Amino acid sequence: MRRSSWQRGGPHHSCNKALRIEEIAPDEARDVLGATMPAAVMNMLLDAWAAALGQPAYVTPTVERLTGQPARTFGDWVTNNVSEFVPVDVSAGNV
Repeated sequence: MRRSSWQRGGPHHSCNKALRIEEIAPDEARDVLGATMPAAVMNMLLDAWAAALGQPAYVTPTVERLTGQPARTFGDWVTNNVSEFVPVDVSAGNV
């Protein structure tokens, strides 16, 4: 399993930040996330994620059918909402 990589392109460019993606082994995930969910749920998620590796994303027309607009990528959403992630100076009363 690949230990870590740098993502090139994608949503983090909208924020002008480097985004480090680090894959961890299933046992590490159990250690880190195990306290947040039952073991059966953790194992189901890990199995599903492992089965999805190398597979194209499952995409449906539901968003367009419900909204009349085609779905956006996550990167498009971040670009359109980047101002929501800019730090706010609370000392200046800009909250």
